[in-house]
Amino acid sequence: MSGFKLVLIKELKSLIRDPKLLIAMLIVPLIITGTMYYIIVSFTQQAVKEAAKPGGLVIIVDEDKGFWARNFTSFLSQRRYSIVYGDSIMHALRLYDNLNPIGIVVIPPGFSQNITQGRISYLGVILKIKSISITSISTTSKIFNIIREYSINISSTILAQKNINPAYALSPIISVTNVYIKGKAVHTTDINDIMGTLLMMNIFIPIIVLFLAGIVAQLSATSIAVEKEEKMLETLLSLPMNRLSFIVAKITASTIAGLLGAFIYGGLMIWYFSSLASIGGGSQGTSQLGNIINVLSSIYGSENIVLLILGLVSIVLFVLGLGVLLALFVEDVRSAQIASSYIILPLFFVMFIGLFLDISSYTHMSRMLLALIPIVNIGLMPSYIFIDDQVSIYIAIISSFIYAFLIMYIDSRLVNTEKIFTIKLFRRRR
Repeated sequence: MSGFKLVLIKELKSLIRDPKLLIAMLIVPLIITGTMYYIIVSFTQQAVKEAAKPGGLVIIVDEDKGFWARNFTSFLSQRRYSIVYGDSIMHALRLYDNLNPIGIVVIPPGFSQNITQGRISYLGVILKIKSISITSISTTSKIFNIIREYSINISSTILAQKNINPAYALSPIISVTNVYIKGKAVHTTDINDIMGTLLMMNIFIPIIVLFLAGIVAQLSATSIAVEKEEKMLETLLSLPMNRLSFIVAKITASTIAGLLGAFIYGGLMIWYFSSLASIGGGSQGTSQLGNIINVLSSIYGSENIVLLILGLVSIVLFVLGLGVLLALFVEDVRSAQIASSYIILPLFFVMFIGLFLDISSYTHMSRMLLALIPIVNIGLMPSYIFIDDQVSIYIAIISSFIYAFLIMYIDSRLVNTEKIFTIKLFRRRR
């Protein structure tokens, strides 16, 4: 059995058996993330259903006593709202604490007269916020929803009396937008769907990269630190194998575990966003998800998807090499985790540069120079693909692979020396 295969199998077994590695750094974070997403989606669904559910108690202070005031209270009753009348605002506020209504509605004098004469009328709303929970806050919106619904009802009634189509009068113009993305038309009635998808794409890709790179960097660094603590590193280095193969075996094992975590985490994120999109209605959520897929397929062809994957692989290898480099000079697991955080935090910053740089206005030379900067270049990959700058895409990928192999070569050279057993850059205070 070759030394590379021996180290690779040993690393994979260590990841499975050692609770410091697989359980503490991969399984537990995924369980926590999945649970958090599930709780957020469940409570949001509950809050939206509560806000949309008709019915509740409303305290009315009727200072108008006119036809439209009675019409408003009748409108509430038809929608299963219970009504309690207050003699004054102060009286209504005292009732508020005992009855726990969704709000107080004050109908001012002249309310009915203004509507009859075609003037804008006003309703006063008084709320007491007693909790900052999502359910409590969403419940307070019910009173505004019913007032908005009543306002539309009045408009429709008045327009119908004058033989005017209410749908036409309330919304005489509806825009149907054709957005061209890389020469392909994407039809939509709301430009926010397209822009939201593009923004999500710029956020989603860096998050996946950060998760994958962070996990694999911590796994590789912690693996080496565990071997140092247990005095196994000297034994492994005594095997008759190339030091570069030793580094590649460790990186390969960490990458396998990291890809598994990224796949699960990516699935959780897709489920999370699609669930939030479908809260307003299952078909609407499915339609929005379909729009996202259509937009992504318009921007990324099969060739660009392959290039994007290669770019992600290159940055993972580069970060892994940096993680191993720092791990070679630590003395325990705690120091290894601290050292790996020094990589993840700067990576978090530079990966989101693509959100703020409009590289479409840059010169071709400037874009190529940016494509040579490690980590930044892969963060700009979605923008390069969007503007179809193939030269910068290939420069970013090739340069990132060169940086990754250069770091791994430096790691292998350091492993050949005795410095990894003597130098401690991140000592633990005793």
